[in-house]
Amino acid sequence: MLVHTERRLRQRLRVVPEVARVLGTSLNVAEIFDRLAAAVRPVLDFDLMATYLMESDGMKRWLLLAEGPPVRGDERFEDFSFAARLLAGEPVLIRECERELDLVNPTDRTILEDGIRSFIAVPLIFGDKVGALLAFAKRQPEWFDLSDLEVVEEIGQHVVVAIQHQRLAEEQRRVAIAEERAQQLERRVQRLHDALSEPYGFGPDPRPSPQPARGARAGRAGRSGGDPRAPDRRERHGQGAGGPGDPLCQPSRRRPLRRHQLRGAARSAHRVGTLRP
Repeated sequence: MLVHTERRLRQRLRVVPEVARVLGTSLNVAEIFDRLAAAVRPVLDFDLMATYLMESDGMKRWLLLAEGPPVRGDERFEDFSFAARLLAGEPVLIRECERELDLVNPTDRTILEDGIRSFIAVPLIFGDKVGALLAFAKRQPEWFDLSDLEVVEEIGQHVVVAIQHQRLAEEQRRVAIAEERAQQLERRVQRLHDALSEPYGFGPDPRPSPQPARGARAGRAGRSGGDPRAPDRRERHGQGAGGPGDPLCQPSRRRPLRRHQLRGAARSAHRVGTLRP
């Protein structure tokens, strides 16, 4: 009997490489969920396959594939009698729902009302926390056993890796979109700056400062005895290089004389000259 059980388990575990191959074909688990179910069905022969993801407000049903009548999905996962075991990281195998579920619990009764008679649920652990669940159900009692539970746990490990890759790809896509938007904004700001800098003088002038002509430097050198660094005559008299602090460049504070004042001053000077001995 033990040898038969081990042989049966090994045969069922052959589905695991096919599961890994299917999950490796896409970074979106939802897109290949039906192909994943098709790969597992020959081994488990289930009627319902579902995954739940932990969100900020609790565990929510994510993906569902069911054959036969539709099942309800408006119940809170935390209200199931076996939810605490799964959230603690413990797998759950219910061989006969009518006998093992809490029929007083209204949420457990919805499983029976949906026609489910046996199911397997395993927690999907990310790091050290339960982040998702993987479940298979059948509308016949005593359908699953411990060997099926081991197969589902192996499948669950590959689903964890696939979900992690999907989340990493989504994060990289969000980062790439944010970087592209930042680059577009930077280019737009640069275009606005370029459009406004010329008419309004925003920012430093990118044009090089004008340099004196070669002929002007040569003429200046000739006037100063061959030394181009020596100041010319205008600079020595405060007309070229003198700054605001140069006294030769300061304007006179006396008011200019008018023409009749100049003639009167000339006549006075002439009379003074004639009176001298």
